[in-house]
Amino acid sequence: LLYAVVLGAVFREPIEAMAGELQKLLPHVFGDVYQQMSVEERARLGALITPVLNGLIAALLQIVSVVCLLLGRYWQALLYNPGGFGREFRSLKLPRAPMLVLLVCMLVGPNFGPQLAMLTPLCSVPLMFAGLALIHGLVAAKRLTRFWLVGLYVTLLLFMQLIYPLLVVFAIVDSLIDFRGRLASKDADNGSANGEG
Repeated sequence: LLYAVVLGAVFREPIEAMAGELQKLLPHVFGDVYQQMSVEERARLGALITPVLNGLIAALLQIVSVVCLLLGRYWQALLYNPGGFGREFRSLKLPRAPMLVLLVCMLVGPNFGPQLAMLTPLCSVPLMFAGLALIHGLVAAKRLTRFWLVGLYVTLLLFMQLIYPLLVVFAIVDSLIDFRGRLASKDADNGSANGEG
């Protein structure tokens, strides 16, 4: 959040210029829906562009920073604890309270003012990584091939606007339901039943 504020202050002019260009494109992007909007709704939509751009740029830098951290941890695990990084990443899960705080900031933040709209992309990044960890954990638990993970990352690159929110939703549901814990207990029950019969 602090980085997004500093980013918005330092790069204010280019971000506002980009927001102005995007605002000119709004009638073309939304078409008839934009024409049916009231003047107040158009002004509110226009006021959200600059903070959301600040948040998106900061979220992108946040993603790059986390990926670099993960890469460093992976290299360290290769040297001192082979396989340790994979186990750690697959077990990554946000506890319920931090997940709810992120969710509330994402959904309710923009209602308290246009400047808080930058919270939506920023708060979605930890949830996205938790969603990726969930998918990795499920693939490992079910002993599926790496094809599923390759498919995930290819579709994430090609259809980010669809897969990214889906990963966020998966992380939210996993924090509430605990897919991996249920799958592990189910597999343990099946294993003990097979051993007895």
